[in-house]
Amino acid sequence: QVKLIKQKVGISDDADKVKQLKNKSTRNEKDKKSQVIAKIIAEHDSPNTELFTKLLGEGAKLLEIHEEKEAFRMLERAALLSPRNISLLSFVAKTYFFHDKFPEAKKHLEKAFQMAPDNLETLLFLGAIYADEGETEKARRFLSILAENEKTSAVVNFIWGISAAFEENWKESIAAFKLAMEITEIPELHYLIGCVFFVLKDEFLALRHFQRAISLDRKYSDAWFMQAVIYHSQNDAERAKNMFENASDKTEAGAQCLEFLRKNKMNLDVALPFQHFKNNDPRLLTNGALRLTRFFRNEIGRAIE
Repeated sequence: QVKLIKQKVGISDDADKVKQLKNKSTRNEKDKKSQVIAKIIAEHDSPNTELFTKLLGEGAKLLEIHEEKEAFRMLERAALLSPRNISLLSFVAKTYFFHDKFPEAKKHLEKAFQMAPDNLETLLFLGAIYADEGETEKARRFLSILAENEKTSAVVNFIWGISAAFEENWKESIAAFKLAMEITEIPELHYLIGCVFFVLKDEFLALRHFQRAISLDRKYSDAWFMQAVIYHSQNDAERAKNMFENASDKTEAGAQCLEFLRKNKMNLDVALPFQHFKNNDPRLLTNGALRLTRFFRNEIGRAIE
């Protein structure tokens, strides 16, 4: 009878299942956060426990309602009251990191590293931040121990691939991106490998990887666009036009090819995902195409789940 009523008002069992999964995910997130907060409080070994607990709780609540500025103020005050609390330093640092406040995150991570130099999350976040800043040697020192770890190997090799491209070690870049893709094929990595082969003037292999990226995600506008660039260079006007049309039809927010599509003028300076490396503040991992930045953040998130 309940099922019949749902059908009459247009509610499907699938919709119910989706809702249940979302509710379960929300509960799991809340449970995880509660466990983290409990661990932080348990590690507090200084006076003012009541004030510390209040600041921490209010900071966490403010984050939930996206009042980040006030939340960070509360968390910083809590950190002053519990300066050797590694769980708190890690929590504050990760919160800063995922709100794109890398300098603030690094400050707390470096303190945590001094007290617990073997903590894998600290090593991962510090390595990622140094790589983003173009400090590739420092990044490698933090990340090298994580390259063989099943949870972190994909994102570490992605970071190494980008770092190698920054240093124009193109073959090393390809090798790292391929290692990142050992477990699962990923369109972003096929796209990046294709771009490196394009730089190396191997258009055949570049096309193969762009096509594979498209087969995994038909909406990948930058992969369509790079195929258009190659066919244009080969004077294959019909294919180039078809690829340009696909890139235009499927253009994503923050795509690398947007600047070209606006100007409608062939310019390789805006075609490749490595152009921002030339900036004074390159932000290797987070200042390029929005899709690659999102991919990097998602992979960091998966690695610490």
